[in-house]
Amino acid sequence: MHGASSAPWSSPKGDRNERYRPLDALAQRINEEQHQIEHHAKGMLLAAKAAGEALIEAKKMLAHGQFKQWVEANTKVSYRSAVRYMQVAKCATHGTFDPDMGINAFLEQYAQERSKPAPKSNLPTFTEDDAEYALKIAARMDSEFEGEREVAKAKLEKMAKDHGMTSGELLEKARAIQPLNHLAEAEKELNALREELARRDRILSDLKRRFAGASKDELIEILADLKARGMWKG
Repeated sequence: MHGASSAPWSSPKGDRNERYRPLDALAQRINEEQHQIEHHAKGMLLAAKAAGEALIEAKKMLAHGQFKQWVEANTKVSYRSAVRYMQVAKCATHGTFDPDMGINAFLEQYAQERSKPAPKSNLPTFTEDDAEYALKIAARMDSEFEGEREVAKAKLEKMAKDHGMTSGELLEKARAIQPLNHLAEAEKELNALREELARRDRILSDLKRRFAGASKDELIEILADLKARGMWKG
């Protein structure tokens, strides 16, 4: 059994005497819980949990390296038991806590629960085909037609929800799975834009050439030709 000590327990911050009084109270609480553990088997786990919480609190108040010495000098608990009690306190909120269990049984059960593989997700696997489809939907969200954009947005949100993701996460994953396809699609759109710009440049050059020095009748003929080709709606 350990007894009280006059060791000058110091703290990284704060007045020593102000810290010493709470530590005395914690030591008393730990010793009371130890008495419960030794004499009342039925509530042993609850007492170990309470002692562990007090020990964790005391450790935070002590300077680095002093905890073991403080436990041995101020409590009736061995350092090995103190470590186990703190484990109980930390594990109690994460594992199946049955107050009627023994300390060893509880810690063993917690270790077994942690070692179990995580349950398999019921969400569908996100495949390359899914990634391609998601990117195609995303492309439609840039449509000039509001209705098409809304439909694409709704489809993308539903697909993301089905796979347990947000729309942004879904697209990020799709681009990670099919980066080449995504780039190829973007390059195809860029080439189409370049071709359209080149076509318009040719039309503009042709108009400048044809309008230069044209008479009124010739201008009317040119405009009629453009209208017939769907290039002018005047």
